[in-house]
Amino acid sequence: MAVSSRATLCCCVVQFFVSLSYAYNIRNIELPTLRVAVYPTNSNEEIVLHKPPNSQLIVGEGEEIALKSKIKLECEAGYPVQFIYTGDGMPEYTTNTSQQDHAIKDVEGGSITKPRQIFEAQLFLGYARSLGYYDSGKFTCRSLQDATRASHYYLFVSDGKLFVRSDGDTIYFRRSDLSVRIPCSITNPKAVVSLQKSVNGLVQCPLNDSISFEPTAGFRVKISNRFDPAGTYVCTVGNKGNYQAMQYILVSDGQGQGSSPPTSQPDRLQCRRDVDCSNEQACLSNGNCGSPCSTSCGQNTSCRTVNHLAQCKCLPGFQGDPYIACRQSQQQQPQPPQAIHEDPCHPFPCGQNTICENHNGIAKCSCAQNYQGDPYYRCYPKRDSNPCNPNPCGPHSNCVNRNNYASCSCAQGTTCL
Repeated sequence: MAVSSRATLCCCVVQFFVSLSYAYNIRNIELPTLRVAVYPTNSNEEIVLHKPPNSQLIVGEGEEIALKSKIKLECEAGYPVQFIYTGDGMPEYTTNTSQQDHAIKDVEGGSITKPRQIFEAQLFLGYARSLGYYDSGKFTCRSLQDATRASHYYLFVSDGKLFVRSDGDTIYFRRSDLSVRIPCSITNPKAVVSLQKSVNGLVQCPLNDSISFEPTAGFRVKISNRFDPAGTYVCTVGNKGNYQAMQYILVSDGQGQGSSPPTSQPDRLQCRRDVDCSNEQACLSNGNCGSPCSTSCGQNTSCRTVNHLAQCKCLPGFQGDPYIACRQSQQQQPQPPQAIHEDPCHPFPCGQNTICENHNGIAKCSCAQNYQGDPYYRCYPKRDSNPCNPNPCGPHSNCVNRNNYASCSCAQGTTCL
């Protein structure tokens, strides 16, 4: 990462290039295996891209995948798996899972033996609508029971728009937080990105050691006694002669007359998605980052958070379903073995505001009634009315309806409170 603070150039410039890691150990059968197939425009021909797990796929003019292509991601493991999306976009995709019986087969060298039962998951992009910037993000295939067993592809879709988000936002943070994320994630890792802070109408650079950047997540600004991140920031990105900018306003919950803002206002959220929080936290239903353990685990359990998900276990000397309740173990006479019929909906594999159904041993997720979105991540209430009525914004501000979501900005000639 190269950082420049020269006044004649964009402040805090960061340039990233694609870096693919091929150090994936194929002998590690604990992780799901991935496969990506591309279908060019108006063609049924399948082109398989030999990409190792946890690498990047770039879609765009002159890139490895043409913009108008269709993409199929396939995942295979010896345990139930599913695809999930994380990122700043809003992709439209379909996914399904299945279970098949395979004959035991030795792979070359005898280093791998496939289990008899194979679980497969597929994800399709570019079918419901053409690929676009909104499809950029991380597509992960993970175990339904253990989120640490996961493999992913990160998809960059460069269609002329350089930022994944369609507009800026006001971001609220607490002084007790370690950092705050400015979601300037980009659609092409080859782009040059800069971050400037506006102070009294003058552009300044944040302290270089107080910021970090990832093209998949944007900037993360540290919170410290010597650097107050509150203020107006401008993200600028450029690639092949195309330049775009987006503004974000960072506001501390304790800013303004020493009191916290009312929590009833919908825009005063610390997070909107899990990616806005650290890996040890999740975006809770109240819009704050926190531990998901308190609402995920049952009684007599221990919990740790891994990649925004609660991992629950029964305490020593207890047994049962840790996601429901664990009871103290009792000495019992040995019982004859019985067939085990596991419920794929326990632990709950779906996102928030969803319904899980057992289809032949495979979990099928769908949004609850009057909700819409990605059932494997989170579903949101359907919005049939104007989100700006009543006005959710603060004093001296304007509200604009952007795709049924309220977007707030300061009125001309005024300063927002």
